[in-house]
Amino acid sequence: MTRKRMRKFPAAVFLILFLLGYNAEISIVQQSNAQATVTSPGTATQTFCSCNYCESCELIGVSAGIKTALEKALKENLIQSAKEVEQKLSDLDDDMTEKLLKRLNQTELDIIDWWRTMWAYGWKPALQHKTDQLNTATADQSRMLQSATDAQNQVETKLELEKNAIEANRTFRPAPNPCGDATIAGGQGRAASFSQRMRANWQKDILAVGLNKKGTVGATGALSAERQRYEDYKELFCDPDGNGGNNDCDPPPTDTKYINADTQPTKFINNQLTIDVKDPKMEKTIETVNNNMMGVPSADQLSKGALLSSPGQGTFLDRRSYLARYAAARTVPGLVTGWRMPGSQTGVWLKGLREGAGIPLKNISSNPSYKEIMHAETIDRFNSGRYAVGMITDESEIEMEKLTLNAFYLMQLRDYYELLERTALTLAVQVSMMVDQVPVPNAMSVAPMK
Repeated sequence: MTRKRMRKFPAAVFLILFLLGYNAEISIVQQSNAQATVTSPGTATQTFCSCNYCESCELIGVSAGIKTALEKALKENLIQSAKEVEQKLSDLDDDMTEKLLKRLNQTELDIIDWWRTMWAYGWKPALQHKTDQLNTATADQSRMLQSATDAQNQVETKLELEKNAIEANRTFRPAPNPCGDATIAGGQGRAASFSQRMRANWQKDILAVGLNKKGTVGATGALSAERQRYEDYKELFCDPDGNGGNNDCDPPPTDTKYINADTQPTKFINNQLTIDVKDPKMEKTIETVNNNMMGVPSADQLSKGALLSSPGQGTFLDRRSYLARYAAARTVPGLVTGWRMPGSQTGVWLKGLREGAGIPLKNISSNPSYKEIMHAETIDRFNSGRYAVGMITDESEIEMEKLTLNAFYLMQLRDYYELLERTALTLAVQVSMMVDQVPVPNAMSVAPMK
């Protein structure tokens, strides 16, 4: 039996039961009326009411009471049945209305889903395909027009190139870009060598302080080294307005350019392509900036008696271990600063290249560093506005330029590798310091096996 038939089944059963009950009540009433009446043969129907009291009259009275009770009960049952039928019909009507509204809502959702499916799988692909066709047709038309224009321009350019090639072959004009690069390249080796020597000397000087070398400011201990740092501060970097005006700037520095310079690595290192260390103040500034960034490994000296003891020797070896780690970490700022040391002696050739890029003369060094040469060759040369003029008419110059760019790219990769190498060394030092914090088991404390 389906769900719809099951819903209709209670209503049908109710109506059948109602009709059966109604017929039964009618039958009882009819039987009562039959008992109260008799029919004589050949005459009309007569009642048994001719005597004052008899058994038939008593039966007639009882039948009349039963009839009245049955009629009353039947009326009440009919009214109750009518109410139940009315309530049942009302419930069925509400249920039908609710299901109809749900069906209408589901129909609307089905239509929306159908429309979405129709758009996604029917209309949208067709419109996209049509759009692709239109774009393809437009692109083909544009390509044909551009091909015609390119053909005309190619013919004109080729004629011009042939004319310039003939003139170049006649005059044997050298290529300016590769020749200039080759000339300047001779000073890069000198600048790199000078940079390496400066880094080695910086490391030697700073370690002499930590090793309490004779003749250095750290020979007698950390107090003398810090005293010298403070005297340098008062001479060059002291700010009269610093520390709320509570300072020891008496008298204040005469050259205001270096006030607070010991705390400005960006201005005096990173923003400068060549650092003029011929100026003693600038040299002291660069040294102090690196010291402030990395710290000074100054320490008090150990007496000979203390050095002969086991704890003293351990302290002495720990200090040397610290100095080695400190020197490794300091190679990173040392490399960055060393690249900016002068020494290439290529200022005449580099000046024309950087002036063409619009660099002010005050920012161009007469003795460029390795950093300034690399910056000029890899950045400034492209900002002149005339970089490709010479290569337009000479294919051989283009090939030479490709070789030059590959060489500079390789040099930059080498510089990056060198910096990465020092960074990895610094990381190894950091890891070693973390390892030192892990206690090592004492072999003397291990109990023998039994």
